[in-house]
Amino acid sequence: MNIPHDLITKLLERGSVAALAQDVGEEVAATVMHELMQRTPEELQPSWPLVIAYGRIQEAYEIAARFGKTDDMLKASTAQAKLLMAVH
Repeated sequence: MNIPHDLITKLLERGSVAALAQDVGEEVAATVMHELMQRTPEELQPSWPLVIAYGRIQEAYEIAARFGKTDDMLKASTAQAKLLMAVH
């Protein structure tokens, strides 16, 4: 299923499926979380807070890339690497 990016952004802003479900319903919120999990490295998938954290960092990276802010892109990449290393 192709989930609109704005729903993923709303999930990242709200921080949980339950909070998103208040706006879009439980089934849609669960589908959005599933899509976000599919975009997250396998090591982080068992933990929904880590999925949200990884997604937020990825979103920050993509925003920085759109504006050509290489320093912010590097910070986001470093944060993702630290998050992944923390699980190992």
